[in-house]
Amino acid sequence: MTAILPRKHIDCGLSVCVCVCGYRSLTVMPRSTALFDGCAGAKLDSTSINVKLGNEIAKITAVYKIPATTLKPSDLDALTKHSGPFIIGGDLNAKHTDWYSLHSNKSGKIIAQHAESANRYTIVASDSPIHYPYIPTHRPDVLDIFLLDTPNLNHILTNHCDFSSDHNPQLLSLTSQLSQCGPPSARKRINWKKFQIELTPRIKNSHMSTISDINKNIDELTKAIQSECEKCSYIVNQSEPLKPLPDDILLEIDTKRLLRKN
Repeated sequence: MTAILPRKHIDCGLSVCVCVCGYRSLTVMPRSTALFDGCAGAKLDSTSINVKLGNEIAKITAVYKIPATTLKPSDLDALTKHSGPFIIGGDLNAKHTDWYSLHSNKSGKIIAQHAESANRYTIVASDSPIHYPYIPTHRPDVLDIFLLDTPNLNHILTNHCDFSSDHNPQLLSLTSQLSQCGPPSARKRINWKKFQIELTPRIKNSHMSTISDINKNIDELTKAIQSECEKCSYIVNQSEPLKPLPDDILLEIDTKRLLRKN
């Protein structure tokens, strides 16, 4: 999107699709009038719009960080400063094994730590490579990620194989169904928002007059917590070390990279 439109909101009901592809690229469907603005973070280049999801105003931001700049927690504070739900997507040049990158860099570690300390948003990324460098010796990796604070919305992320750029377009679809899993991770984690939603109906206010009643209710609550904790947890297996590729395969990759560039 390049035009600045009247200062109104998009009304998307309870579903929205967001497409991000590389540097400063943002598409939102359905299209309508919107409020465009920039991010207060000096180190991040971003464009934001406000959309109406149900009864709330959600902020959708496309963001890019220049590789040479240093990402600070204060930049992420400015980026995630919104009273309602938000969707942030783009190339932050941040790599972390939690979201399937080949290795973790400084920016990736800062985002992972910020997400854990904020305890508000989840990090979503494709489990297959997004960025295909034009330099043959550089391996494809995951660069574009989404930061989501969208309670009770189910997300589906699609990695489209498009050869028009060195970045594959990422299509994020959100619906009003409950989220089935949390962000990708290299270790076992729990989707606490889903855990709260699933556990709440199982907590009952029972009349307890004896020690036996108390013990019975404690046992039932313990089992409910353990059961929902197991249902809402997930594990992503660590990737195995990659073996060097044969020369003929490297030549094939080099040829395809050149074709993609041209």
